Amino acid sequence: MPTHGCSPRCFLRHATKFPLFAPQTVSIRVSDFLPPLRIVSTPDAPKKPAARTRKPARSDSRQQSLFTEESAPVTRKKPPTARAAAQKPAAKPAAKPATKPVPPAPPRVKKSSWLARLFVLLMVLALAAGSVLGAALWWLPRQPLQLAQPVEFTIERGMTLRQALEEMSRAGIPFQPELLYWAARLNRQGNHIIAGSYVAESGSSPLALVRMMEQGLVASASVRLGEGWTLRQIRAALRDAPYLVDDISSLDEATLLARIGAKEAHAEGLFFPDTYQYNRHSSALALLREAYRSMKTRLETAWAGRAPDVALKSPYEALILASIIEKETGPSDDRARVSAVFHNRLRQGMKLQTDPTVLYGFGEDAPPRLLRRHLETDHPFNTYTRFGLPPTPIASPSEAALAAAVHPENSDYLYFVSRNDGSSEFSRTLAEHNRAVNRYQRGKPAAN
Repeated sequence: MPTHGCSPRCFLRHATKFPLFAPQTVSIRVSDFLPPLRIVSTPDAPKKPAARTRKPARSDSRQQSLFTEESAPVTRKKPPTARAAAQKPAAKPAAKPATKPVPPAPPRVKKSSWLARLFVLLMVLALAAGSVLGAALWWLPRQPLQLAQPVEFTIERGMTLRQALEEMSRAGIPFQPELLYWAARLNRQGNHIIAGSYVAESGSSPLALVRMMEQGLVASASVRLGEGWTLRQIRAALRDAPYLVDDISSLDEATLLARIGAKEAHAEGLFFPDTYQYNRHSSALALLREAYRSMKTRLETAWAGRAPDVALKSPYEALILASIIEKETGPSDDRARVSAVFHNRLRQGMKLQTDPTVLYGFGEDAPPRLLRRHLETDHPFNTYTRFGLPPTPIASPSEAALAAAVHPENSDYLYFVSRNDGSSEFSRTLAEHNRAVNRYQRGKPAAN
């Protein structure tokens, strides 16, 4: 076997003839013996790596057995020479198809980032709305009302704050009931409102009206029941009182007593004279009930503190005597002395002979001035013809008259006559009394 001056292919061809190499398979890479390929590209052709081609295997079975599939010899095309490249015509560049420019895709936003931005936006809007609403709840209910004239509204018993505000709105007060409701709640007002009639004045705020209802500052009026007034005069005063519901004119005396809870048989003198404040549109019957209770309380107090030697048997008799003292004395300081005269007469069994009782007995037909014939006309209240006290009081006595009736002055006077100046002239005997009557009533000079 030649060993020198032989190429690798020649070596392989002769090596297979020797038994030493027959049973063995030798794997040789052809690339190990070939020089590295150099790729030359033309200026017009795109730069692409040269494709490697495999040389088809020979039909000689002995050569196929010498190579594995992995190490099969590969032949490469020789790169064209510079002269061949120069003689080859240049390739025309391929025409590129006209395509519309594709706009860039919008940036992709993550879902979590979008939700976060939405949450922040909603929070800002909520804060802005809350600020506007808070400002409205604070500012609007405190603005003064512009009213052409006072507006009156009535809150019925059992109404809630929302119902009361709706009633105010129906009465003509310009405000938003729902807004005022929440403003009052935020200010902790209006939890307990008091029924009654209220008046909204120009310049007052809606929130001030809520405080007014909560404190019970109802619109009120007043009526005066005078000292010494009869029941007929009291009825007339209540009928003419402003904003007072007249529910007593149609009631007779028995029904009136039952309605006010009185056990007495007659209503005359049972109502204490005073100036009474009442809520607008309240009942006259309720006011009479209050006046009756006031008189009852004062009479019981006076009777409990009476003098031990009074000539009276009951609190009602004290009320009758107090009404006579009230009509006889007026505002003078002679009440205790006049009371002493009546007590002395009652003790001695004398007729009281007091003009006011005679006039009261005539009722609406009472004469402007008493004459002798009037004094001689008998009726239950004529103390010139009958002994003792009249059957009922003749007027509503004052507290001073009640005190005088149960605390008479310690004296022995039996007569008195008016001096026409609010005071009285007192006498112990009939002769002294006649002289006083001639002087002060008949205008005659006193006899020596």
